[in-house]
Amino acid sequence: GVMAVSLNKSFSVDHDSDVVWRFLTDPENIAHCLPGARLLEVVDERTFRGEVALKFGLFGLTFRGLARFTELDAGQLTAALEANATELRGWGDGEMRMRSRLSSDGEATLIDLEQSFRVTGRLSGVVATSLLTAAAEFVLARFASCVRAQVAIWEG
Repeated sequence: GVMAVSLNKSFSVDHDSDVVWRFLTDPENIAHCLPGARLLEVVDERTFRGEVALKFGLFGLTFRGLARFTELDAGQLTAALEANATELRGWGDGEMRMRSRLSSDGEATLIDLEQSFRVTGRLSGVVATSLLTAAAEFVLARFASCVRAQVAIWEG
């Protein structure tokens, strides 16, 4: 089976778009701000390996895989990230897509974030859509609040 969920979130950061752009396109910052994520290796400037440990109710799952920027447009301030991972104990595969668009708002930067999650394999049979949605909402909310907090103390 296949199960997918998509979410949208917009939030503002009190820094100029240049700083926010550099922050959001740095794999270490992305990994740091995704709950349960660990950066394992930076392959090149667009590609990196990592793992994400997530809890779905009583399930503890660990996905390991490859993420890459499919789009990095500094002129349009648009980035798209695609991650494909396999659950280490054979529960199935997961895919995450994240697209961010930045726009200047005076001295602040507005971030429009779209995220979609997809799971296939045995996982899609045991994890209810509501649980996947809740997990996705948690990840997105945590990511947004972490970005807001970290940009302020980050010197890239």
